[in-house]
Amino acid sequence: MGSTKKYFYTQKQLELSDMCKALGHPARISIVKILSENRQLNCDGIYSQLKLSKSTISRHCKVLHETGIIGYEVIGNNCIYHLNNNVLDRINEFIDNINICPMPLTNQVYYPASPS
Repeated sequence: MGSTKKYFYTQKQLELSDMCKALGHPARISIVKILSENRQLNCDGIYSQLKLSKSTISRHCKVLHETGIIGYEVIGNNCIYHLNNNVLDRINEFIDNINICPMPLTNQVYYPASPS
């Protein structure tokens, strides 16, 4: 496979692609859900709900922060994480505008023929 030619895409498309990649791990989706339910939490608060190691949570939070999905504030020795709702609104708007299946949906399911 060749590399993605970034000059073919707008900055907005590249940013949304990075955000979708950041949400491409179940732990990160869980962190976003936990933060959406709790407004803001430190690593211990996320740990108590996910039961992943604190270093793993920290690494996933870093990925989410690098794409702007979550933000944080350092208070003493604690890093308090929160959702950036405006970024999530952009992702939702993007998903709502994707025309994935232009044909009307039916209740029929088609399976490709299995190789013989």
